[in-house]
Amino acid sequence: MGEANQLMEALKKASAEPEARQAFYGLLLKTDILVPGRGQTDENGAPVQVGFKQWSQPDGSLAIPFFSDAEDLKKVLGPEEPYLTFPALGLFQMTRGSTLVLIGPGGLSKSFSPDEVDMLLSSALALDPLAEALEQAVREGSEEAKNHFYQVFVNSRLFVFGEPRPKDGMPAPQTLTTIGPEDRFNIATIAHPQKEGERIIPFFSSSELLHRAARGANLPPQTTFLGFSALVLLQMARHMGLPLVLNLGPSTYKKIFNLDEISYILDNSRTKLYEDRLLPAGSQIQLAPPKVYPQELVGAMLEFLPAFRAVNAAYLTTMKEDIKEDLTFTEAEPGLVIGLETEVEVDLSEMLNRLAPLVARHAPPGQAVDFTLVKPGEKGLSHLLRTKVSPFYRRSLSGEAEPSAPAEPEASARTEEAGAPGLFGRLKRIFKG
Repeated sequence: MGEANQLMEALKKASAEPEARQAFYGLLLKTDILVPGRGQTDENGAPVQVGFKQWSQPDGSLAIPFFSDAEDLKKVLGPEEPYLTFPALGLFQMTRGSTLVLIGPGGLSKSFSPDEVDMLLSSALALDPLAEALEQAVREGSEEAKNHFYQVFVNSRLFVFGEPRPKDGMPAPQTLTTIGPEDRFNIATIAHPQKEGERIIPFFSSSELLHRAARGANLPPQTTFLGFSALVLLQMARHMGLPLVLNLGPSTYKKIFNLDEISYILDNSRTKLYEDRLLPAGSQIQLAPPKVYPQELVGAMLEFLPAFRAVNAAYLTTMKEDIKEDLTFTEAEPGLVIGLETEVEVDLSEMLNRLAPLVARHAPPGQAVDFTLVKPGEKGLSHLLRTKVSPFYRRSLSGEAEPSAPAEPEASARTEEAGAPGLFGRLKRIFKG
């Protein structure tokens, strides 16, 4: 049974059995849905000048219709109706305050009021993976659940209240900016919830929980925040000599990391989070656009790359390898490949140590991601990526990210038998954790 049919069956059951509603809500928030409207999304999956179709309700109010199946949408609105695809959770977040209606086959429908949407977004059903792992560890208390929480934690991107510190002679930034390696910033601290007279750094597993905490504390809507990988945040906390508290706020499980625990995690984290690979000489490869474009990973990369001024462009494709073994070829499954174009020699290992938690958090489940340096004038994989693949990121003259179109033509090539394998493709692989 397809995802759309499963959702409709769950809705039918929930309509007849109140105890089945929780299962319907949980399935809905994990489903990609179709919304009539026009526009496009950026590389992070966020809407860019998106306009949704709205229908008049019997009481005269407006509602945004959405569908779980393209055929249902076409039957109701016609085959030419434009529509956009979003995760249901993302749609609820971006249209907060609006009424939405799920339209199914045969007149089956479900209306979602603004209050019901708020309830869903504040429930455990909408938890991010780290918050979900924390809740599981607290409820179960088993070593397996605790180890799973720490594994998810060290591979997570985390959020703190804070803002970039203006440089000497420069005005304070009016919008949230990307933090570079040399940039300075201010991080908010609060009174320790358990120790009088001490300070602690609050941080959150998602921007949704951070904003929920801000609303609960009556902070102004323009309150700014910064994002860091877990290991970077732990290093900063140890340097500042302050403990951390995760997801402090109403209706959430929280956890305090004292300085001893912070040091233990840092001292026992793997320093090398990738493996080196070479494409053997005589291999055949084929490049092709990914069947499902990894929007979440690309969005995270677009936030990460401006901090590395040596990277001028980034390319993403899939690579299918036919590895030559003696006189035969062994066909490998296609994998994601990201090429980072630089004009100067850079330390890719240092970059990947910072990239590994980001990839582990945002890459498609179970997906390995290969990284390689792309150098103008270099043969092999560098040449193929520069000539056959459109970059998803290109640094502008101002140093900001310039997202590009994700599509690229299919290309294939064979390594030269006499060429050194490392010249064709030096790869470093990060696995989705």
